[in-house]
Amino acid sequence: MEPRCVAIEIANEAGVYCTRINVPGLGSEKAQFEFNLNEDSRVFQVIHKIEVGSCRTDDLKDVGSQLYVGLFSGKVAELFDRVRIPACDQNARTCLRLTIPPELQRLPWEALYDEQRDSFLVSNPNYCIMRDPPREFEHRRSSDANKLPLRVLVVIPEDSGLDVEREWHNLDQTIGKLAAEIIIPEKFEGRVTPDRLQQKLQQSYDILHYIGHGEMGSDETFRIRLNDPATADSEFWVDGETFAALFYKHAPRLVVLNCCMSAAPSASIRGLSGIAPSLLRAGVPAVVAMRYEVPDDVAIRFSDVFYRELLSGEEPGRIDAALANTRHSLYINKREGASRGFITPVLNLAADHEQLFLLSKVPPRRTESNLRPSAVFKTLRESAVPEELLETLRNGECIPIIGPGILGIGATRAASRVLGPVELLKKLASESDYPLSSEPASLPSNEWGASLLFPSICQHFQKEKKRHRLIRVIEQFYQNAEPPEELSLLAGLKVPAIIYTYFDKWLESTLVGLRRSVQTLSAIDRSCELDPHSTLLVYLRGNLSDIDSLVLTEDDHEKLWDRLGLISPIVKELMKGRAGRSSLILGLSPRDLLLKRLSTRVLEASENRSQGPTFFVCDSHSKIDEAYWEKYDVRWIPLPLNQFIEALRETDS
Repeated sequence: MEPRCVAIEIANEAGVYCTRINVPGLGSEKAQFEFNLNEDSRVFQVIHKIEVGSCRTDDLKDVGSQLYVGLFSGKVAELFDRVRIPACDQNARTCLRLTIPPELQRLPWEALYDEQRDSFLVSNPNYCIMRDPPREFEHRRSSDANKLPLRVLVVIPEDSGLDVEREWHNLDQTIGKLAAEIIIPEKFEGRVTPDRLQQKLQQSYDILHYIGHGEMGSDETFRIRLNDPATADSEFWVDGETFAALFYKHAPRLVVLNCCMSAAPSASIRGLSGIAPSLLRAGVPAVVAMRYEVPDDVAIRFSDVFYRELLSGEEPGRIDAALANTRHSLYINKREGASRGFITPVLNLAADHEQLFLLSKVPPRRTESNLRPSAVFKTLRESAVPEELLETLRNGECIPIIGPGILGIGATRAASRVLGPVELLKKLASESDYPLSSEPASLPSNEWGASLLFPSICQHFQKEKKRHRLIRVIEQFYQNAEPPEELSLLAGLKVPAIIYTYFDKWLESTLVGLRRSVQTLSAIDRSCELDPHSTLLVYLRGNLSDIDSLVLTEDDHEKLWDRLGLISPIVKELMKGRAGRSSLILGLSPRDLLLKRLSTRVLEASENRSQGPTFFVCDSHSKIDEAYWEKYDVRWIPLPLNQFIEALRETDS
């Protein structure tokens, strides 16, 4: 369905700001823009908190609600209410194109908050807010929207001090999942001087993605960091107009500035919002820039989700849909201290360029599953799986606790190498001078043994002050791999949350591949605002998207043991807050000490327990295991893991 476009313009008419709204097919209306623009007012004090990064979500709601009421008043509000999307309509989408005078650009328009519906507009993926260029920025419509393959230039000036390799890796991974005839990424790094960059642009790229620094200069205009062409000094700051001048002859269709302050408003009355208007003048039809400073983890998540949605989402090539889904992901995964991340990306878009690329040739996701819930329940009924588990899955009242054993039952690389913990352990041992590395036969041959030795080998890296090397080896191990097919079967189940005890990204990427909205907690003691429409994925040992959260070494595991005593109230509520809620444990040994520690926090152990049964998939448990787990009302499913997973497969096409 083609999205509805709502054009909203604020203009100064004889000293009074007025809002004009135009909706094709429904007409237009006008009303006064009612907002306290006194910079000494309380609302501007809150805006300052947002700008310096000391804000909370309530601060965003405070300013956003006042902007919403001021923008949508009188007849304007009545007309806008006629195009608001009903919550039940998941296929409709509304694009708000804002034309804002320069002196009002500072206001955080992406934070528009509807108090009646208790929601930010951009927290809903069915809404996209974009900035319209002024009328004098008439953009010539390009004729090469259907050109393939798309060429992406990732620009990385040297010595930025950022985690640029990690962002490049994520970009390369995301783009690399598409066929080479669709898109080709190229890394441009080293000394990125103005001359070198301009020369590089002559090769006609479709997307330019910049990873680096931006700042507001002493004259309150935006500057972007390149490398000095004349000296050994690594920093060479150029203003927005100078940077845009590099694109006059060879303008990409999209420029993404994943750097701090790249969408900050200019003090100049001629400015719109940082560098974007200059790039629009130079012929770039679409610019995505950052309004505020961007933490590394937010920048990485932004790139990962944005390009996945733009290139292989439900509406490939539509930049408005891609950014709407990206903001939604940033919103549901916001963390304390970084709550403004979801309003930070700003889209400046020339008229009629929402469909930025024609990508009808994009192949379907490999992880898409044809598994239907009815088929799952059918095969479950025909297997040895208890009827009680079938019932809890049908009702969405079961929370799986999944361990790394799931990776060892058929997940292979292109070179037919197993991706499970055993193979990773061997890789880590071979990359270090760990004592057992010269005796491969002495290394564990099963996931349980690998989990016991893994912290020791990781500790060996840290002892040699090579934690960075440890993380790189793990990342490279997964770099060219695909998620195991078995995970798509588990991800297709109707569950409110999943606890994952390993740190790879396969489960998350599989959920995303199935078009599930995913909310993540990278640590068991972190909290969040729970989104009832998303699956909460809780990582027990951190994840590779947030390297600071990773639990790898013996020291890390000792700290994790303590943090398990401070488990997030959100997780406790999900596990214990509803009578009859059950758990499904698979891919883990009943002797796993972290699992036992976790169970003391999330499972009830009493005769008066209100939780449902705990289902444990394990074909090798002992009488001693049964004695320990009896207090949690465990119902053992004595099947090899591969047979249990096979029971979830659809037998009829």
